[in-house]
Amino acid sequence: MPRKIKHVGNLTFQHKKKICEWRAAHPSLTQRDLAQKALRDLALAKAPTQGTISNILKEVPGRSSSHRSQQEGDEMLNTTLVVQMRALRIRDPMNIDTFVCNPAEENTEMEVMSADDLLSGVCDAALVGSARHIQDDDMEELEVVVTPLESLTTADRVDAVRSVIFMLAEHPDVDLKAMEGLRTIQRRVCDELRAEREAALKQTSIRGFFSMVE
Repeated sequence: MPRKIKHVGNLTFQHKKKICEWRAAHPSLTQRDLAQKALRDLALAKAPTQGTISNILKEVPGRSSSHRSQQEGDEMLNTTLVVQMRALRIRDPMNIDTFVCNPAEENTEMEVMSADDLLSGVCDAALVGSARHIQDDDMEELEVVVTPLESLTTADRVDAVRSVIFMLAEHPDVDLKAMEGLRTIQRRVCDELRAEREAALKQTSIRGFFSMVE
């Protein structure tokens, strides 16, 4: 028959480790159950108090305090998630560890193309295939080029330049060189308008002359 230990406070490292292993294997065991089990299986003279059992479980022999804190935090997180899932009435939740650390996603690798593939026709085929999905309406929108200057007559451009010069003439932040550039544009547009009007007048004179001859 094994010799009994007289003092509960003299629990050895092996005794403490055994109590922690019991708790890890059977989380439902209370501190009182662990004390009675230690009295029976470890052949102690007196069952340890619940405070002693609590201190032993907090120590967790063989593990650092940081590891213990992390484990306690993970358990609290799992408990909180389970409570929230019950509140949402989720009947068949997946395993929390599987959800957070999905092994399938960890083993997934992106397709990496080599330099030879980039220079070959593989990329061209992929681009052609993706370009086929563009609808005809999108192509029409891409082909439309807005050119507002072409829709303006020479007279409209003269009026536009005159309006810009009028607005910027007294502006304090306008550079003199910018105004000189606008003046140059105004002279060119005015010359174009004068040439168009002279050409139109000449055409009218020619038509009038031939009409009189006929």
